[in-house]
Amino acid sequence: MKRFLIVLLFISSIGWSQNVRVIDKKELVDLQGKGLFAPTLNYDGSKVLLTKNNYQGLFLFDVASNEMTTISEQPGSGYRPVFSEDGSKILYKEDEFEGIKRYSSLIEYDINSAKKTVLINKERFMNFYKSPESNSLIVKTAYVTRSFSMKEMKSIENSSIPNFAMMENDIVKIYKNNEVIEYQPFGPGNYIWISTSADNKLLFTYAGKGTFVNDFNTNTLYEIGKANAAVFADNGNYVVYMNDKDDGEKVYASDILVASFDGKVTYNLTNTVDDIEMYPNVSGDSKKVAYATTDGKVFILEVSFE
Repeated sequence: MKRFLIVLLFISSIGWSQNVRVIDKKELVDLQGKGLFAPTLNYDGSKVLLTKNNYQGLFLFDVASNEMTTISEQPGSGYRPVFSEDGSKILYKEDEFEGIKRYSSLIEYDINSAKKTVLINKERFMNFYKSPESNSLIVKTAYVTRSFSMKEMKSIENSSIPNFAMMENDIVKIYKNNEVIEYQPFGPGNYIWISTSADNKLLFTYAGKGTFVNDFNTNTLYEIGKANAAVFADNGNYVVYMNDKDDGEKVYASDILVASFDGKVTYNLTNTVDDIEMYPNVSGDSKKVAYATTDGKVFILEVSFE
């Protein structure tokens, strides 16, 4: 008991500046040994979605009650699931194969009733894109593009598609005001981990060169450096990412870091020796950061951005 109290006191005192500090660190011990990773938090971080290797299966864990619900065990169901803003619904996809062809269906899951509703059935090349500016989710397939309100997960029935960004044929395409802007600051190449913020910023990684933020309000491109699996936090003011190191075959070290969007200041949120922390996720209110380690531990940090 004494050791536990000391750890909590140490964690609560961690701080790198007046801007960012870790208030608490919680391990979801009931998830140890279950082989779950890639956490996705709801708006306030009270619930977390997880999956297994190759995104097989989707599992909902309630942090307060320590109860886990199996939503799906289908292939692909753990790839980028999304909570509704009020946390009552989840949108996710399920994959099925016909020969070498993969077809995906978009499923809505109601947490309270456990009811599943198929919203898009068996389409090719399904991907999700968030539009923080309009608080919506865009689901794009080979032949269908639909947008859903993040507040209630209702389909937005209009001709205009909310602003979002995606990668297509080695080009970042920015859909804005019903126009498509092709963005290639470093020419054709592998642009990954693309996302936008509510205040008109674009976050992306260019393979072999690093991670960058373009502030379209000032048309300024900022360099974060090596920042893998980066995501925006605090309405685009910060970027949370993993700083992983590998020997060409496997990752042997990784911490979860946060940087100001302009890359001027960087903080290490975890700074551990033994744990290899991967793929951070930020809650909708930017007060929680979740991640999993390579040996199957799942943590949630309570973070203050001031």
